[in-house]
Amino acid sequence: MKPEDKIIRDPLYGFIEFPSSISPILGALPLIRLTRIKQLAHTFLVYPSAVHSRFEHSIGVYHLAGLMADRLNLSKEKKEIVQLAAVLHDIGHGPYSHPFEEVMMYVTQDENFSHVDVTKLILEYDESLRNLLSDEKIRSIIEIYENRGQSLESEIITGGIDADKLDYLRRDSYHTGVAYGIFDIERILRTLTPIEGGERKFLGVLEKGMYALESYRLARYSMHTQVYEHKTRLITDDMFIRAVKLSIKEGILDPDSINPKKDPERFVREYLKLDDYSILHKILEVGDDKRSMSKDFVDRLLKRRLFKSAYSIYLNQHDVPNSLIREKLIKLNKKEVSEIEKKISNEAHISQEDVILHVQSSKIKLYEKLGEDEFLNDEKLLIKREKEVVAFDEITPFSLKQKTIRRLFVFCPEEYRGKVNEIAKSILGIE
Repeated sequence: MKPEDKIIRDPLYGFIEFPSSISPILGALPLIRLTRIKQLAHTFLVYPSAVHSRFEHSIGVYHLAGLMADRLNLSKEKKEIVQLAAVLHDIGHGPYSHPFEEVMMYVTQDENFSHVDVTKLILEYDESLRNLLSDEKIRSIIEIYENRGQSLESEIITGGIDADKLDYLRRDSYHTGVAYGIFDIERILRTLTPIEGGERKFLGVLEKGMYALESYRLARYSMHTQVYEHKTRLITDDMFIRAVKLSIKEGILDPDSINPKKDPERFVREYLKLDDYSILHKILEVGDDKRSMSKDFVDRLLKRRLFKSAYSIYLNQHDVPNSLIREKLIKLNKKEVSEIEKKISNEAHISQEDVILHVQSSKIKLYEKLGEDEFLNDEKLLIKREKEVVAFDEITPFSLKQKTIRRLFVFCPEEYRGKVNEIAKSILGIE
């Protein structure tokens, strides 16, 4: 049966067309699975309508990548590869999206492991995709992911102004019901321009689009501070991560089955079985006669019996004037965090699993002041004037004094908040 063109209706962009050369991808397991993975994990516990999936986001990124490719006059062949890379860019996400990356780091003992690594493995080993894409196309797609910010095509997927961010800011804003992610996307798309840079071209914006670019930059900052790093989102993510790690310790989830370093082919098969629903079912199907901490955590999430903030403080000079203590807390590693959790729980006479210490660090690259040697970092914003190219932060009328937002939380069940508060302050050395 010959592939057919497909049209999908999207709430942000209207009708999105998929030519017959790409449309069969929509039925492949790695993409269908994304319909069962929420874009914003447990954010729906704060914003109830935020239940949209990675699949619809991928459709949106595909659409915007096509518009960007047309604006930049890419060839038909390059546009197709870019759009394939766009629609497939999130197939490596695990259950509840980004939080599962923490589980993968734990299993692989690799702090740099990310969903992009899984995406590349799925492209290499998944039979449904290999039946639809030639080896040459798969190599070209992987090259786009690996050459982050190093080519015009890769910048469309991952860069300062990429199709991924342009879509998720507006889509997440739409589904949460907030206005923070709204910006003039039409103006940005119409003022995109390739910028000559020696051996390659860079993605930039014409000077007349700089105010639309500023609104985009502010939208990203606001969405991070108000939605993506809302404290309820932080604790739900941490509780989910702890539940999955406990399920591994309890023998419910086999760590070897989700460790690509053991057997990559088996890993891809097993990983593609995991989604928001299957991971919870796997943990919950433990018999009632068997005590399971992981099951308790999942039960808390499902019934919204969330841990509460027993203690929180901004790690800045005003709130933590002792610079030695402040620096120590900012630089806490995972082992040190676990040791502090253990100390707090021991003094409070509660389970260590009932204490979660979270050091928040909100750093928005688009609001970093670049040094001389950082002019072309992977999230650069370039403006093209008539006879020159300048970095956006050199000409923006808005101050760039925003620093990394750092905040420390100690979470625990509500009934322990009082004693955990006092013990946390004592152990952390902050009064």
